[in-house]
Amino acid sequence: EQAQLEAARALRDAIYAAAKSVGRGALDPADVAEINRWAARPATAPQLDGARRVRWVAARPVEAALASIARDAIDLINGPLATRVRECAAEDCALLFVDTSPPGRRRWCSMDGCGNRAKTAAYRRRHGRTHEGTDGT
Repeated sequence: EQAQLEAARALRDAIYAAAKSVGRGALDPADVAEINRWAARPATAPQLDGARRVRWVAARPVEAALASIARDAIDLINGPLATRVRECAAEDCALLFVDTSPPGRRRWCSMDGCGNRAKTAAYRRRHGRTHEGTDGT
């Protein structure tokens, strides 16, 4: 449903802005209100079946999922890893990630994606390679 998609995007944007602003002063009250509004909603509940499997159920599953996301965001923004939230250094990526590396100097959201592209581009610049073919031409 369109309204659910718009709600999810609004929550995503509020979490993104709040996570980026950690350590830079007070959070935007509108972002805080959006996150808190969703965090206050009912979450999914675990249900056990006869085979000891767990199903997560909710009367309103989309709202429950957004509530869980909002609660996780609060835990991150207020938790010990809040100062480790980083924005990917790739020019074409806006992802945020938690830098759990011991020195805390990770630059890319993923070495398999953005990091590899950046290192490949730097290598090509250093070695005068400007072509993208696999045959070296």
